[in-house]
Amino acid sequence: MRGVAAQLLIPLGFAGVLPAIAGSFNFETITVPGVAAPVLTGINNSGQISGYGGAGEVLAGFVLNSNGTVTTVFQPGSSETKALGINDSAEVVGTYVDRGGSQAFAGSSSLLTPISVPGATSTPQANGINASGDVVGSFDAGGSTHGFLDKSGAFTTIDVPGSTGTQALGINSAGQIVGIFTLGGVQQGFLESGGVFTPLDIPGALGTSPPGLGINDQGDIAGWYSSTAGAIGFLDIGGVLTTIAVPGASQTYVLGLNNADQMVGTYMDAQGFSHAFLATPAAPVPEPQSACLIVLGAAATVLIRRRSFFSRRGSN
Repeated sequence: MRGVAAQLLIPLGFAGVLPAIAGSFNFETITVPGVAAPVLTGINNSGQISGYGGAGEVLAGFVLNSNGTVTTVFQPGSSETKALGINDSAEVVGTYVDRGGSQAFAGSSSLLTPISVPGATSTPQANGINASGDVVGSFDAGGSTHGFLDKSGAFTTIDVPGSTGTQALGINSAGQIVGIFTLGGVQQGFLESGGVFTPLDIPGALGTSPPGLGINDQGDIAGWYSSTAGAIGFLDIGGVLTTIAVPGASQTYVLGLNNADQMVGTYMDAQGFSHAFLATPAAPVPEPQSACLIVLGAAATVLIRRRSFFSRRGSN
C-alpha cells in the first residue's frame, strides 16, 4: 500500500451562513423479537435497522424490518456475528469471530462475504456501507490500526497523517467518510471530504469512541462522545451540534442515522440496564436561513470547531 502524502492546510473559520439546527425528537425504546439486549447500529431510508444481540448461546446480527419482522445475520461456525451497518438495498456490513479471529464482512443476510485487505495481518470489521456498496472499516498492519475503503474490491488505506491509529466508521453516497483517529493517546472524530481530513472538535469531549459516528447523504453527522457526565449523543448539522439524550437515561450512545435524521443506538437507564432506541425528529429540520433566527436563542447547541487539515489518504 502506498503511503499518505500529508499536506498541512490553513485552518478554516466558521461558515458564513449559519447552519440548520435540529428540532426536538421523539424517542422510542425498541425491542427485537428473539434477541436479548439488542444494540442498534444503523438505519436506512426505508426504516430497516441493523444491529446485534444475544441469540441463545451466541451473539447474532439482525435486520429489523419496518414491518416488525426480524432477519437473522449470522456466519455459520462463528461464536458471534455483529451487523454494524446497512444501506438502502439491505446490504449489511459487520464483523464475525471464528477460530481464525475477527473477520470483516459485507453482503446480504443469506450470504456474508469476508473482506480481507491486502497486506493486512487481520481485518477486524467493516463499519459502514453506502448506496453504491462502497464499504469502510478497519484493519491491522504494521502494529497499528488503519481505516480502509473498499470499492468493489479496490482498496484504499485511510490514515489521518500523524495519527497512531485510524478507523473508518461511516460513508455516504458522496463518498464522505467519518471515523476515529488517535493522536497523543487521545481519540478524536474526523470527517474526510474531497481529500481533506477535518477533525471534529467537540467542546467538553474527553474523546469519541468507535463505533460512534455515522454520516448521511446530506452530510449530517451523528454519534456520541465521552464527557465527565458520561456518554452523550449528538447530531451535527453543518457544524451546529445538538445534544441527543434519551429522557431519563444516564448514558446515550447514538450509532447510526438516515437521511431523515432518524437515529438509532443504545441508552443506559438509571439502574444501569441497556436498551435500544429510535429517535425521530418531531418536526422538520429548519433550513439554514430560518436557523439564522433560531441560533441566537439556542443555548442548548454548541458549535463544533472544525479545523481543516491534511490531504488525501493513500491508496493501493
